[in-house]
Amino acid sequence: MDKINNIKRNYYLDSFSLLLYILVSFSFPTIYKVTIPLIIGITLFQIYRLKSNKITSLYFSNTYFNLLVFSLVFFRSVHTIILVINICFHLYLIFKNNPIPKVKITKPEAYVFIFFGLILLNYLIFVPNLRGVETYLYLILYPLLFLCIKIQPFFLSIYKAINIYITAIIIATIYLITINIFFDKLTLSTNTFFSDYLGIIHVYFGIFIGLAISFLLALNTQQKKYVTRNSDYFIITFLIIILVYIGARMALLGVFLIMVITIYKKIQLAWYNKSMILAIVMVGMFVISYNTIPRVKRGLDSIENIYASVKTKNEEDLIKNSWRNMYSRYLVTKYTIREIKENYLLGIGNKNVKDQISTRITNDGYKYFEPINTHNQYLHFLVGMGIPSFLFFIWMLVYFYKNYSNTSFALYFLIFFLIIMLTESILVRVKGISVFYLFYLIFSYQEKKSFHV
Repeated sequence: MDKINNIKRNYYLDSFSLLLYILVSFSFPTIYKVTIPLIIGITLFQIYRLKSNKITSLYFSNTYFNLLVFSLVFFRSVHTIILVINICFHLYLIFKNNPIPKVKITKPEAYVFIFFGLILLNYLIFVPNLRGVETYLYLILYPLLFLCIKIQPFFLSIYKAINIYITAIIIATIYLITINIFFDKLTLSTNTFFSDYLGIIHVYFGIFIGLAISFLLALNTQQKKYVTRNSDYFIITFLIIILVYIGARMALLGVFLIMVITIYKKIQLAWYNKSMILAIVMVGMFVISYNTIPRVKRGLDSIENIYASVKTKNEEDLIKNSWRNMYSRYLVTKYTIREIKENYLLGIGNKNVKDQISTRITNDGYKYFEPINTHNQYLHFLVGMGIPSFLFFIWMLVYFYKNYSNTSFALYFLIFFLIIMLTESILVRVKGISVFYLFYLIFSYQEKKSFHV
């Protein structure tokens, strides 16, 4: 009972906040239009309670920031509503004070603002002008929220934020298992449609799960626990099984690499002995993955076939199989590099990447090719925005590593996304932008006194 009371006190849980968490967790694509009005209604009542001195501003701000992290995996409109509520509340507190306190913008916040400016300029230059730029408005809203937070007596605990995030992933996964069983969609083979009921494709759900596993491993290296040590190991195993089941290959690879790093840190041997052991572990993981995960085997077999076709100039095979996943990725990478060589300064327009490259591929006779984006975030920004903007994006990552990778949380977060971005253009969709830049700024906030590990 004492432990439950501590959780309620630490996470500002009461009947109203618990109801908000429940409504957020039920915000599926089919019913979010019902949950959002209820969330807004409870929020208005919470504001009334705040005005009546029944709750404190600290309770309100902590509750809704925690909800912001919790809502990441659920339907994007709900996350956006909670983000707007957070910003409006902190702006209200700022303007309520007289005079308005000054705040110094930090480099990470400034970099996110500048990067949005580069994206906006790119959309202004290229046709269709500004169409689709609303996706990147979160690059204004997140740093704005953190600027507002710094003015308030608000204590940001990365440990709490990570625990809330992991809880959200576990709840979402249990929901999806239940729903798939109910609709008789739970299969014994790889199921890439597992997360469709949540409105997320398997690649993005794999990213959410993989990041949760990375955080659990980081907690382990920090001698902290999500529940208990054994429970944490069970949760990690359970989530890895889900990753395998949905066929999220790169998320699984990222998790394996972080597991190897974690093991390396914990083994008390000379570095060369540790390196040898880990090399054996990695080879073992690769062999097991190849023989037990169908999508991994199919992917590697496809790569082998593509290599043989390219080497022998077998265009017939490339055309006939251009609809297949790995063949499509090969073609889009090849044509993306060609576009970069021709438009290296300003790119071809961030919005035009998918259509322009796909059109060139189909025009060259690959008639079965289905339009896809570059499936590589680095190439996407390079071909879409040119070398200067691409180098700025790389600098954002380098700066983060140099200044904030001193904790396992931030380091594992960065490593995981560096791997994911090799084969996925995750920062062209709201879900990817949200999870990456929210945690980018959370970890960057540690230099402030209001940050608590």
